[in-house]
Order: sequence, then structure tokens, then C-alpha cells
Amino acid sequence: MSCGLPVIGTNIEGIKEVIHHRENGILCDADAKSIREAIINTMEDELLKQTLGRKARETIEQRFSLHKLIGEELGLYLHLLS
Repeated sequence: MSCGLPVIGTNIEGIKEVIHHRENGILCDADAKSIREAIINTMEDELLKQTLGRKARETIEQRFSLHKLIGEELGLYLHLLS
């Protein structure tokens, strides 16, 4: 996601909290058929690939950038010390 590429993930805890289906990535079931269909459908749709890649990068920048994570960790330490 941080490379600005479309991503496909299985619809399980942890992954589905980051990937929102057809917004910043594709969610599919964990079976081989579902994963295969997700890959083929994504590869065949150029506009979808571009949109998902752009939104994936935006998600990482907004929610998981180094600056944001350091700020959250520092806030946690300050809270624990007060």
C-alpha cells in the first residue's frame, strides 16, 4: 500500500481494518478461487488499479506514517508519565 499499488487481502481481522473493499484495496475470501478472481478482476481494470493504488497510498500516509506513529507513541509515554 505504501508503494501506491493496489492490494488484495483476505477478509479477516486485522486486514479488514486497513483495507476497505473497492476503496483502497480488494477484500476476498481466503480460498484459492476467491483470491484468483480478485487478482484477475483487479488486473483487468486499469482505472480500478490506479484508483486503488492512489487510495492505498493515501491510507498509509494518513494513518500509518512514521510522523503519525511517533506522535501517538510519544502521547502514550507522556500519558503514562503523568
